[in-house]
Amino acid sequence: MKTNQLVFLFAFVLSVTIYWQQSVSANERLLPSISFETTVFDLGDVGRGTKNTCDFRFTNTGRGLLKIGKISRTCGCTVFHLEKKEYAPNETGTIKVIYTAGKSTVSTQKSIYVSTNDKDNPRVKLTVKARIVQLVEVKPQKLQLSLREENAGIPDIQLESKDGRPFSIKAFQSTNHKSIVADFDPEVRASKFVLQPEVDIEKLKSQLNGLIEIQLTHPQCSSIRIPYEVLPEFKAAPRSINVLNANPRQAITREIIITSNYGEDFEVESTSSKNGYIKVLSQEKVEKSFKFSLQIKPPPVSEGRFFSDVFYVNIKGEDKLAINCQGYYSKQVASSKKPDKPEKGLVKFKAEPQVIKLRDTEPGRPLIQEILLSGSDNGVFVIESASSQKGTIELLSKEKLGNRYKLRLKITPPLSKHRLEIFSDVLYVNIRGGKNKTETTRLPITCRGSYSRSPKK
Repeated sequence: MKTNQLVFLFAFVLSVTIYWQQSVSANERLLPSISFETTVFDLGDVGRGTKNTCDFRFTNTGRGLLKIGKISRTCGCTVFHLEKKEYAPNETGTIKVIYTAGKSTVSTQKSIYVSTNDKDNPRVKLTVKARIVQLVEVKPQKLQLSLREENAGIPDIQLESKDGRPFSIKAFQSTNHKSIVADFDPEVRASKFVLQPEVDIEKLKSQLNGLIEIQLTHPQCSSIRIPYEVLPEFKAAPRSINVLNANPRQAITREIIITSNYGEDFEVESTSSKNGYIKVLSQEKVEKSFKFSLQIKPPPVSEGRFFSDVFYVNIKGEDKLAINCQGYYSKQVASSKKPDKPEKGLVKFKAEPQVIKLRDTEPGRPLIQEILLSGSDNGVFVIESASSQKGTIELLSKEKLGNRYKLRLKITPPLSKHRLEIFSDVLYVNIRGGKNKTETTRLPITCRGSYSRSPKK
C-alpha cells in the first residue's frame, strides 16, 4: 500500500473517532438526572389510624427530559400522587405520599420505589418513617365489671392528650344496647377529661363482653376503644365438651361442674339437650356446685366429620347456662358413609357474604357482623339452630326479612398461646325448608381473621 493511501486511511479513522467521541459527549450532556431533597421522611409521632402526608420534592438537574416511570409500593398503606410524568431540565416536582397509620402502637417504616430514565439512578427508594402512638391516653385501658357490685364496679374513665392539644368528646357508645352511658358536653374543649359512667345491670347481663367507644375531635385520635368484660354469674368446667374420634355406635361419658362465680348458692331446675345427643346419667350437688355425669351418643354420620349439640342447664331464677358440645368422627367412620345423591328440586341456600373476613382484630375483643341467608327458589325456610366449630362465633339474633334471614353474629378472636397472625372458624347453620319444610341443610359459613399484631405468649 502506498504511503499516501496509508495517510488517507489514518486520517479517516481519526476523524470518525473524534466525531463519535463528540457525539457521545453531546448525548451525555443531554441526559436527565433526578435529585431529591430527601429520600427519607420521618413523620415522628402519629396517631393510630390517621392519614399523614409526606412531600418528596425532586429536581431534574440534568440537561435531558426526565421521565417518571412506574411507582411501586411495598404495601397498601402508602398512596402516592404525582401531577405529571415528564420534567424538563431544572424543573421541579413533588411525589405526594399519603401514609395511613395502623392500629398497633409500633415504630414502622414503609417504602415506595420510583423508576426513571436517569441512567445513573434508574430506581429510587423513598422511605416513610413513623412512630404510631396513642396520642390520647385512656385510663383504665380495660374494664373488669361485676354483676354484684354497685354500678357494676366501673371506675371513672380518664382521657388526657399526650401532645397537649385540646379536644372535645363527640359521642360515648357501648356495644350492648346502651348498657353503659356517660354524661358529657360536646361544646367543652380541654386536654383532659374525667367521665363517670353509669351501668344498667340488666342490660349488661345480655352481653357480657363488649366495647366502649368514645369519639373525639383530636386531630390525631378520632376515637378511643375500651374493651370490657363482665364476670358471669356461673361457669362450667370444662367450658365446652369436645369429642374426638367419635363413633355412632359408642356412647361417650363426660363430667361437667357448674359453679357460681360469686360464691352464691343456687338450684338447678332442669336440663335439656338441643339436638338430643346428650343425656344426664347423674346429677349431684357438691357444696355450692353441681356435678353432672353426661352420656353423649353421636348421631349417625350424615355429612362431613362433624356433629354438635348444646347442653342447657336451667338455673332457678336465672337465665339458662349453655355448654357447647362439638364432636368429630374418626376418619374411618366418616369415609365409610357414602354421600347421598341430592334429590331433584332440593333447595339450596346461600349466605351473603359466604366468607366473613376480618382484619386488624385483637384477641378477646368481640366484633359484630351481619350476614343474609336466602334460598335458591325464594321459598320459605326456617333456621333451626347454629353452632360454631371452634366456639368463637355466637348467634346473637335472627331477623326474618321476607324470604330471607338476617343473622347478627358476635365473633370473638381467640386468645392464642402461639405467635399466630390469623385465626379461623366455621359457623354451621341448620336450615329446614323445601315444599313441606322437611328438607334439612347444614350451611357452613367460614370466618377468617387476622390480628393487628401477632398475639404474644
